[in-house]
Amino acid sequence: MKAAGRQRVLRHVGFWAAVLAFFFLIQLPAHWANGTRLYVWGLWLNQLPASLLVTYSLLYGVLPVLLRRRQLVWFAGLLLAWLVGAILTTAATRLLYDHLLAPVLDGTAPRPVQWTRQLLHSYTLFSAVVTAGGACVIKVMNEWYAQRQLGQHLQQRQLKTELQLLKAQLRPAFLLDTLRTLRELTAARSAEAPAAVLHLSGLLRYLLYESPQDAVPLPDEVEMLQHYVALEQLRLGPRVEVSVSVSGPLP
Repeated sequence: MKAAGRQRVLRHVGFWAAVLAFFFLIQLPAHWANGTRLYVWGLWLNQLPASLLVTYSLLYGVLPVLLRRRQLVWFAGLLLAWLVGAILTTAATRLLYDHLLAPVLDGTAPRPVQWTRQLLHSYTLFSAVVTAGGACVIKVMNEWYAQRQLGQHLQQRQLKTELQLLKAQLRPAFLLDTLRTLRELTAARSAEAPAAVLHLSGLLRYLLYESPQDAVPLPDEVEMLQHYVALEQLRLGPRVEVSVSVSGPLP
């Protein structure tokens, strides 16, 4: 079994161990105060099986459908069906324990069947629904945290990919020369410095967000060329004469 699978099994075992410990501990005050008999066999043979069936049917049967469809009608219908199934499941486990298992384990006579209490007023139903609700909250929070972590990871990968794309498309020598020219213009307080910053930002924006696309509008491509030529003119100065002409309807 892989490490992730083992951790998942350990989380589930820990959850059910905590549930059993909780329902055992809440019996102790009544046991110490009034001598009420501890419900140990019933906890293992009645409440635990019922809670397992009710909880996992909610987590892996109902909840994925609700999260995928996100429709009120589906939500109400599936939740109602799950609740009916929970009532029938807990009634079945309670009847099985009270009339078959408890007489053998305790040496007592089978208890009379009380259908209203077995179906609706059962402590087994209450504990199973509470346990399933707690497990559902934990699962939703874990899913939210995992999606948040995934989003942050994808965002970091996107930034890394954009940086690699920029490095691949933009020659380092051109970028360093442009930055050096910009520093010289800024130091000299030249009036051309703001225009150089705008040309460089326009060129970088095009390389990052538009050039990776399958198709680019022709006016954007021409604007990128104009930014590039303008930066080269600033870098080379009057030593080189450059002219750009565009004809025809660009759109």
